[in-house]
Amino acid sequence: DGPVVEVGGAVSRIVGRTALQSAQASAPRLKAAARALVDYDSATATLEELRTVQRELSQTVLELGSENEVLRKEVALWQAVEDVSSMYKLEELKEMARYGGLKGYSSEGKNALLRRLVREGMIKLDLSPYY
Repeated sequence: DGPVVEVGGAVSRIVGRTALQSAQASAPRLKAAARALVDYDSATATLEELRTVQRELSQTVLELGSENEVLRKEVALWQAVEDVSSMYKLEELKEMARYGGLKGYSSEGKNALLRRLVREGMIKLDLSPYY
């Protein structure tokens, strides 16, 4: 895992929306690129080459779908934590982290620690209303 950048409030919603819009915008561009490739190369392309391109594009679409799902869950987590963080005190969260054996949490802010505890399964949070 790389460094974690803390973004909160309205900024987190903007970042989340932008990430989702970018990922959703990628699929039509891929399809258009595939059509352009097929149109451009249709006179010389063999059936096998077209099948190879189709497999590669299908794999790319699957990968983008997976990335979209990860982004949706991450945005949902940020939104859910923002909504429920007032129910927790930082010291309570640190105590849960200590009890759960987490390392490196002492410098984390309340929302960051809450997200980490949810990711680690130490706090159950229903994300379904957020995506």
